[in-house]
Amino acid sequence: MTIIRIIKHDFVKTIITYLYYLFIPRSYSQLGEDLVILNHLEWLGKNIKSPGFYVDIGAFHPLDGSNTYKLYRNGSSGVVIDVGSQKKFLFKLFRSRDTFIDAAVVPDTFLEKHILFYIDGYGSKNDSVVGYGVGEKQTTSVQKKQKVKALQISELMEFSFSSKYAKDASWSVINIDIEGLDEEVIKSINFDNYPFDVVCLEVFPHDIWDKFNEYLSSSVNSMMIEAGYSLQSVCGPTLIYLRKNSLHKQ
Repeated sequence: MTIIRIIKHDFVKTIITYLYYLFIPRSYSQLGEDLVILNHLEWLGKNIKSPGFYVDIGAFHPLDGSNTYKLYRNGSSGVVIDVGSQKKFLFKLFRSRDTFIDAAVVPDTFLEKHILFYIDGYGSKNDSVVGYGVGEKQTTSVQKKQKVKALQISELMEFSFSSKYAKDASWSVINIDIEGLDEEVIKSINFDNYPFDVVCLEVFPHDIWDKFNEYLSSSVNSMMIEAGYSLQSVCGPTLIYLRKNSLHKQ
């Protein structure tokens, strides 16, 4: 992908967005998730001014709608994952401390090294593995299929927790937003080995009015409870869990 095409599609908009965010303090998330995350970390007794560590799966954009950019602005760093060379370019430009991985994160049950993915140009917030995502017919009309690298979640966890960011971090957050594979991916995470303080998971589909009560009785919610987590906040389709053992006891 050429630099000219990057500028044409998203670069100028990102520059303007960056300057706006630089001078006007605010939430960068869609529904204030980043502020809720920081509030919960403080409630757990974590020092949010001390560098933490995050894994952002399906990060999409370095600034706009990001649940981790405010954490980055506060001095933290982490591993961000999404598909596309244009995304990689913008993350390297605006979030140089982070490690960007250009791949589609998949459950450990997926054994393929490469997988079909919907993306055209920079992509959209509906980018997804073929067979998942927001309405296959609607997606195929605006996006193209291409083969991309598939990265199993266990491989990503091993890499992330051995990174320089994780070793001296005061706290840790994982954010998962991958349009339909969210719940399957989280089932493959061993939270005993990878004890994130805060877990953000998007309910899918986004019709939370009908799906939320159904989700509470789901195997994923039961798994999170068994892993020692408590559902503390709901921000639109995003569920925010806290690890009970992370609570600092006075």
